[in-house]
Amino acid sequence: MKYIDINTNINGLRDRFSSFEGKAFRPGQENAIRFILESAKKVVVTCAPTGSGKSLIGMGAGAAHKRVCYLCSSKQLQLQLTHDFPEALYMMGRGNFPCNQDPDNRNADMCIHTRATPCELKGKCHYEVHKNRVAGHPLQILNYHYFLTEANYVGRFADYPMVIGDEADVLEGLLTGFVELRLSRNKLDTLSLAPPHYRTATARSGLFSWRKWAEEEGKGKIEARMAKLGSHVSNLRPNREFTHQDKLAVREYKTLEALNTKLDMFAQHMDESWIFQEQKNSRGRVEGWVFQPTWLSPALSEKYFFQHGDQFVFMSATFPPKAVLAQMLGLNPGDIDYMEIPSTFPASNRPVLLQPVANMNHKN
Repeated sequence: MKYIDINTNINGLRDRFSSFEGKAFRPGQENAIRFILESAKKVVVTCAPTGSGKSLIGMGAGAAHKRVCYLCSSKQLQLQLTHDFPEALYMMGRGNFPCNQDPDNRNADMCIHTRATPCELKGKCHYEVHKNRVAGHPLQILNYHYFLTEANYVGRFADYPMVIGDEADVLEGLLTGFVELRLSRNKLDTLSLAPPHYRTATARSGLFSWRKWAEEEGKGKIEARMAKLGSHVSNLRPNREFTHQDKLAVREYKTLEALNTKLDMFAQHMDESWIFQEQKNSRGRVEGWVFQPTWLSPALSEKYFFQHGDQFVFMSATFPPKAVLAQMLGLNPGDIDYMEIPSTFPASNRPVLLQPVANMNHKN
């Protein structure tokens, strides 16, 4: 729910940010903010050219809510946004925070805190302290990868009145990548796992034989290996210096934990619309397999993304038409409001330059 009247002077929203207070809007920014705030649709798309100031459009619309999540595609962009909007806080993954117990040698992604192996510094953990601070802040800047993981598995960063997706033309690929399953022959060999008999992409029952394999043999071997590693990890103590072997055990355990989750997702959602590819080396030997949906179904999009917010604002300079975008993201076109901001730069300042660099005929 918006907690201000949408007729509020849009300047007031802009002036909440010290870097933009009292400054004039660029052409199209004010209208775009109002368009977003007046929309009752689930998804509001703003197709705006480079240089139009999309970040202020997103932050300005977000400032009309008590809590907003601003998503971007990289940590570098998070830092840039925080510089431009110091009133907001950013959150990154555990690997970006040192472990309080051993800051010179371990990051927070090596955390082994459990009831059986409690860490007495849990309340002071750099990662946890910052995470709690950001989770309680009204303006949060996350990257897409962190949001997808947290919203779907932890739940601290979810249930937003508004989620803003910057450079959201990458969203389809990110969501597909989130649900896809990747298996390497090296990993299967490590687990003493053989792929299913009908395992090729051209085999009539190839795809479904992989699902049966994932549900039975795959999960069984992974869970057995996790149990063996778990006995090692459970004997570690957070305040003890980890050996190289200890670190390898923790990393492998967490990798297998993630792979096990991927197998569950694959078994739950895979159907005849999925495709898979065999990855081969230079000698033609299959080194791995990739499984992914041909397109994002409404069920997948809703479960892993759209259920985590009331309204979504997508911004980019390179969106396809509304009907195409809806199909790409598993949406109904009727759920989308679409606005396009024209470029304000003179055509003479943005020429299209043709510079042939290769012969692209059929032979080549």
